[in-house]
Amino acid sequence: MKKVIAARVAPLCVASVAAWLICAAPAGAFTGSPVWTCRSSAVWASVSGNNRVEPIVANGNPSTANSTSPDFEQCADANVGENNLATPLAIPLQTVTADTASAITSVTPQLGTSAAQTASASATVENLGLLFNVSGTALPAIGVKAATSSATAKCVAGSSTPQITLSKNVATLTLGGQPIDLDPLVTDLANALKPLGFLITITPNEQFTDPVNGDTGVRALHIEVVPTSGGTPLVNLVVAESEVGGSTNVCNTAATGPPALATPTAQLPAGYGSFTGGQANQGVLGNGDVGTANSGIHPTCGKLSMHFVKAGKTIVHPTHSLTSHYGKRDVIRGTIVTCSKHPQPIVNAKIDQIHIFAGKKLIKTGLKSRPHGRLTLILPDNLTSRSILFQYRPNLNSSKVSSSVTLHLKVVR
Repeated sequence: MKKVIAARVAPLCVASVAAWLICAAPAGAFTGSPVWTCRSSAVWASVSGNNRVEPIVANGNPSTANSTSPDFEQCADANVGENNLATPLAIPLQTVTADTASAITSVTPQLGTSAAQTASASATVENLGLLFNVSGTALPAIGVKAATSSATAKCVAGSSTPQITLSKNVATLTLGGQPIDLDPLVTDLANALKPLGFLITITPNEQFTDPVNGDTGVRALHIEVVPTSGGTPLVNLVVAESEVGGSTNVCNTAATGPPALATPTAQLPAGYGSFTGGQANQGVLGNGDVGTANSGIHPTCGKLSMHFVKAGKTIVHPTHSLTSHYGKRDVIRGTIVTCSKHPQPIVNAKIDQIHIFAGKKLIKTGLKSRPHGRLTLILPDNLTSRSILFQYRPNLNSSKVSSSVTLHLKVVR
């Protein structure tokens, strides 16, 4: 059900989402093609067609800047959440706040053929608040007590098409703090904005197809602000989005992994420790590109370096240990290069990070190398003392690590 409101919306401002990976597995379950795909997002937003931002996202990229795809290549376990959703994103949008938000993806079992696995994604936002500021006048706040969505995909006997199950819910809408149904909400907003000239589209429980990878998904709430003359939406806001899908033959029980590929035709100079052609042999899923993105040259060995930085500047003698204060967001930087006589940067490499504290091990995703092989990780301000193990696996279909670095963080109050 979609509701359209005539309105003219002035430049808007947002205080929105910040989050940290609470418990996530490496972004690549140990399985070969065909594979499942999945992702979930608590909130994402885009303004005037610009790069979208979604900091609470499981198994996906939190920003589409530099033409980055929002989707990861395959479904993996990830659990992302934060107890306070009200940190500036520096996007001219609208005010977005919430008490809690989470995004979760999983593939079960992690090891095995896709036909025997189940992929799932779910997203939740509680006590969501949306405050539109039109021409300097704040309208009554729109509230949602709970917004949830989930998507599950699995194979069933006798069918080559995945069985996909979707669920979604938007519970207890409020306007100015008072409970209200969707129809009166739309009417009241339309009356308040009648003299103005944009269209506001509010769509609860929306089903969609991902334009990037064809996944099937569902959104608890979708709000767009569109010029009456048409064109790119001024505002595009999505709440509680979940999606799942699979590559070709994902339900083919005979597909146990990628076929054997021919030996690469191009060879690198001795000592590069790399292969070309994407997959040099059966079961290899290259992790990053040598030199530049999409170079087609993938490393078989990488050398990882990581260190803390201080006051925005690299420490003269890079240190692996740091004493910090609770409430401070510390920064870690590093590089990943090939293991060769003349090292080359590895771009788009996924780095595993394992947080070890209080007898626990939490595996997190989302750290990926940029041009020149550079890595940056900004830690949240609510961490306790811990060790952080960084690992690079040249083959994402293998648990073999070619390089690792451990940093030690001591937090005092």
